[in-house]
Amino acid sequence: MVKLIWALRALNDLNEIGDYISKDSILYAKNTINGIINSVKILKQFPKSGKVMPELMQDDIREISKGNYRIIYKLKDADIVEIITVHHTSKYFNPSNYN
Repeated sequence: MVKLIWALRALNDLNEIGDYISKDSILYAKNTINGIINSVKILKQFPKSGKVMPELMQDDIREISKGNYRIIYKLKDADIVEIITVHHTSKYFNPSNYN
């Protein structure tokens, strides 16, 4: 089974998402964060289950979608998947930050 690790950037993204949503609803913020975290658990058994990012077209950097969020991850090696960032789909995505 693959080990999932969260980059500091991704953890900060989760905190920012939770803080922003909790201004309107603490319950919805918790549900959103839990949904994002739960959606990556499939990567433990199927690390290539996400799609290759069209902006990068690199087999080792992939994404899973959850609601309005793109969960971007990197296949570090056969045993490690690193969650790089959680990106809202309405925001500009700069692919040069991930090469």
